[in-house]
Amino acid sequence: MTNANQSAKNSSRQSRKPHLLAAALVSATSFLSLAPGMFTAAKAEVIGRDDRTTPSYDWMTRPGQQRAAFGQLEIKQQDGNYKSCSFVMVGRNIGLTAAHCVMDREGKPVSQVKAFAARHGNYPGTTVPRYRAMANMDWFVRGTRVYPNNAATFAKDWAVIHLTTNMGDITGWIGNVGYGSGGKDLAGQVTNYIGYPGDWPSRTPAMHSGCRFTRFSAGMIFHECDTTKGTSGSGMYYRVADDNLRVQAVNNSEGWRFSDGSRANGGVPLDTFMPTVKLYRGY
Repeated sequence: MTNANQSAKNSSRQSRKPHLLAAALVSATSFLSLAPGMFTAAKAEVIGRDDRTTPSYDWMTRPGQQRAAFGQLEIKQQDGNYKSCSFVMVGRNIGLTAAHCVMDREGKPVSQVKAFAARHGNYPGTTVPRYRAMANMDWFVRGTRVYPNNAATFAKDWAVIHLTTNMGDITGWIGNVGYGSGGKDLAGQVTNYIGYPGDWPSRTPAMHSGCRFTRFSAGMIFHECDTTKGTSGSGMYYRVADDNLRVQAVNNSEGWRFSDGSRANGGVPLDTFMPTVKLYRGY
């Protein structure tokens, strides 16, 4: 692996330089810090009743729809430890995840990332891993170089990962809803996510459908979806139809407590990362 930076494409919208990696792998965290008007607990959040379900492999990979675009990242850090995160394909060879998935707690880029689309345990009766497609990550662009620990850094906790193959040609990729309000318009809207929580059966996805974004604050969009460690990087999306899923935000944190006594989980609205997605997607 090389930690050197490679010049990104010239653009007035994008001045960040991608980090190069030799191969691919990724992880999650729960929210641990304070923010204005809120306080937090260092615990994963299922809000009220646990409304998560396990979508079947056949359902996720059925032809003519986009759910195979959701998957799990396996990550190897520079110290040799491993972690996992979630991601979603947003182009032929690019995925969306959380920035803290591609760095360690000191902000150092991870050394290896592997992306497994529609990962779903093992084939029945075997020890053979089951997934729709797999690719390595060779570079990424992240919204922050600081491991997130407060509202300001969590608001930048997104990353676009570049894969070594056009995996999206196999899995498909999701589009995006309209944007331009900075994220404020998402508050109150219905959303969904597919991710890979650490408290779920090994390497199988969880889905929460029909939950809502509850408020926009400090550059973050907060939601009532049941997310736990491992779901960082999950694409939160609006369903127009099975073949028309549109990203709204990326989940990145759990356990937010507000001064009015309410609680929520958090993410980054698409206004923040879509310019970078469009730059590397090409449209």
